Amino acid sequence: MLKLMMQKMTFHVKENITYYGICAAALLCGVIVAAVCAFSLTELNAKELTLYFNDFFTNFTQTGADSSVIFLSSLKSNALLFVLLALFSTMIVGAPFIVAIGLYSGFTVGFTVVFLFKTYGLRTLLFLLGGMLPHALITLPCHLMLLAVCLRFSVSLTKDRSSLKNRLTSFFFVLLALFAVSIASSLLQAYIEPVLLGCFSGYFVA
Repeated sequence: MLKLMMQKMTFHVKENITYYGICAAALLCGVIVAAVCAFSLTELNAKELTLYFNDFFTNFTQTGADSSVIFLSSLKSNALLFVLLALFSTMIVGAPFIVAIGLYSGFTVGFTVVFLFKTYGLRTLLFLLGGMLPHALITLPCHLMLLAVCLRFSVSLTKDRSSLKNRLTSFFFVLLALFAVSIASSLLQAYIEPVLLGCFSGYFVA
């Protein structure tokens, strides 16, 4: 069963390699822009962000995290992302907006990671291991596939609008399946990562 799913996924990626390439490039460009911005921050802004992260790690070490709040926050963020992409996907001119969302997604993650490395050095690897990697292993391929599927559907509207109703039904079914996968990512982020991060948070407190 797993082998069959992997074969179908591989075929899907190969069949839509152009869309995956564009979306991956958008994410990467977002990360590059984020890196430039992180190293171009004014001294005042850098100090403010450093204080924010110091307070975060201090509070986390002392009181832990509310998993239900993290889960709901992650769920809302994912729901908003899916709704926006679904709306742009049904627009003929939606493709640039989908790519822009990919850029923004890459920027937000990239800025956080680069700034943490700039501030905490190699200790950031501990944060990545406990606070990002578990859910990122699900989120990254899920969101990449989401962007590619949405971009393909938006572009298809400019080429062929026949059988649109059937294609729309299939498209939203894929979105629902991907959203279900994103829920698994939110669960990891809320209930597993705080436990792992709790093992490392003390290293970030001066």
